[in-house]
Amino acid sequence: MRFNWKKAILFYFVLFELSYANSTRQELTVTVKTSALYEIQLEATNVPLDLVLDEISQKVAVKVHYSALPSQLITATCVSPDIEGLFQCLLGDSVDFVFHYPVEKENELKVMPTDIWVLGSSWRSCSLVVGGQKSLSKDKELSDEEERDKQLDALFYQAKVGNPYQRARAIFELSTKAPNNLEAMTDLLRQALIDESPSVRAQALSVWVKRKEDATEGLVEQFLQDDAVEVRMMAVGLVTTKELLLFAMDDSDKRVQKFAKIKLEKLEKKIKGVENE
Repeated sequence: MRFNWKKAILFYFVLFELSYANSTRQELTVTVKTSALYEIQLEATNVPLDLVLDEISQKVAVKVHYSALPSQLITATCVSPDIEGLFQCLLGDSVDFVFHYPVEKENELKVMPTDIWVLGSSWRSCSLVVGGQKSLSKDKELSDEEERDKQLDALFYQAKVGNPYQRARAIFELSTKAPNNLEAMTDLLRQALIDESPSVRAQALSVWVKRKEDATEGLVEQFLQDDAVEVRMMAVGLVTTKELLLFAMDDSDKRVQKFAKIKLEKLEKKIKGVENE
């Protein structure tokens, strides 16, 4: 029997196409079971995180607040009896998130929060991303440095003229790509810190602190008094001193108070742990 090379090659390409399709397909399912065994199920394959959060928000009827998120795709499978466990599974310990419950039902079981805050101050250390998308240069002759400069120019432009979400997203992307000593980045952040959008101000504050720009502690203290709750929440996430956390616990908004209390408890445990060593 003669070996048919044409059929073998065709079979190989069919397998390749199936493999590629499986590796690039996007799937997202969020299911809420309200029987006696209440649980939330999530399955995501190669889906942007913002779409995952939006789907969760829609299915459980809870408002999820976030500013800039990582641009890569994620793959995750989570099953939890409550929304807090679901977010713990999805985001892990490297990302700060806060749940706000109705005051009158705060201690009841199986009560959904009214708001969930996903704070972007620790995204750079987050390892939840599985599938990645990288922008590739169309001109293969461009050097890495030229390509980087093109990307930076595009991000700087978007950070200045985009809508609030695009501006905040561009600032986040620049925080991972722009050199620490780039004066244009510092100038951009100064303008973003006084932006009319709370999301942009919050993201700018986070990046300013991460880049260790001038007067970070004083700036965080200043933004603990911002008009927008979103900005004050971000500021609390960046606080490193007991004094400022005690100040934030007197905030007019219970969500800020609760987050400051959680941060203070963690800080005190850390201090006690060091003293006991």
